[in-house]
Amino acid sequence: MHLSSRLALATASSVLVTLVPGASGAVAASAPASAGTTDQCALLETVAHRGFHPPGTDDNTMKSFRGASAAGFSIETDVWSDADGVLWVFHDRSTRRSTGVRGFIDEMTTEEVADLRYRDTGARIPTFDRALAQWVSTPSTRVFVEVKLVEDVLAVAEKIRQAGRLDSTFLTAYTPYTYRNAPDVRTLYKVPGSVNDPDPSIATDIGADLVAIPRPALTRARVEEFQAAGVEVQGFNSNAKAAWAIALDARVDGQLTDSPRELGRFCHQYTTPPRISDVVAAKAGSRKISIRGRFLSTASSVRVAGIRARLLQAAPRRLEVTLPKRVGRTAKVKVVTPAGSDVTQRVRVRRG
Repeated sequence: MHLSSRLALATASSVLVTLVPGASGAVAASAPASAGTTDQCALLETVAHRGFHPPGTDDNTMKSFRGASAAGFSIETDVWSDADGVLWVFHDRSTRRSTGVRGFIDEMTTEEVADLRYRDTGARIPTFDRALAQWVSTPSTRVFVEVKLVEDVLAVAEKIRQAGRLDSTFLTAYTPYTYRNAPDVRTLYKVPGSVNDPDPSIATDIGADLVAIPRPALTRARVEEFQAAGVEVQGFNSNAKAAWAIALDARVDGQLTDSPRELGRFCHQYTTPPRISDVVAAKAGSRKISIRGRFLSTASSVRVAGIRARLLQAAPRRLEVTLPKRVGRTAKVKVVTPAGSDVTQRVRVRRG
């Protein structure tokens, strides 16, 4: 088929084909990422756990919140009350790990908490009022607040209400209590790890707008069930690529992480379809071959001439595989990534 005919066929079938010269001089076809693949990363809500805190920034500080908003990340944070009832943004009950000062934040006076400084940077612990004022200035930033004490839920809810931030702020603890006592406040429900087969009623019965589903139960079919019921799904906090891959495969709406920038880079790499440039055999007809191109290093499936290949070694630009039998001078090669992106094309099998 002439080149012009192939391009016309590609246009007619609404498939964009890029022609790439292989190392052997043969022409190889490669399909770039589809619009759906690109949109998955663009639409994924990246939630910065305790704000965006690269080196030099403590978590749960004003700097971490400003950084998250500036980078386009949503924010997850925590709230405690002190002995005087003032609300503070802080994660641990004990103040020792972060500040070096022994004590429990809920047993300290307001003056004592105000005197605390993060041991690494000297940053102050922000009051909830101060943090909320910053979030009000960035209304498009969604914020997920874990209230540590049930007796503080209604006070936090009232502050969110008065700030006019009900649409973009979510409480992530004591969800049934919040639904009964402050039903206008949006919530995220964390599905317990002991629940192996959660269904949407676990969220809709308590008015939850979102759920976080633990990884053993996080599948695409289950996520689609929740989404069909109008409930968003968020991946549990993780900084591991294996966990991110599971979340992306399940098509979650959002992912909580301490490494939001790395998650963004991984998403684009993980969801980009592979590209094959050529196939090289150590000798003509060899059962051990090297497939060259651009791949996610953990390709999940490789077929050559319809035969499932056993993966020997994987790298971003080379897959070494062995076949149960020899193949000829040309072969149809199919590479599938764990995300389900794939490319199939016929190439020359050349001698190395």
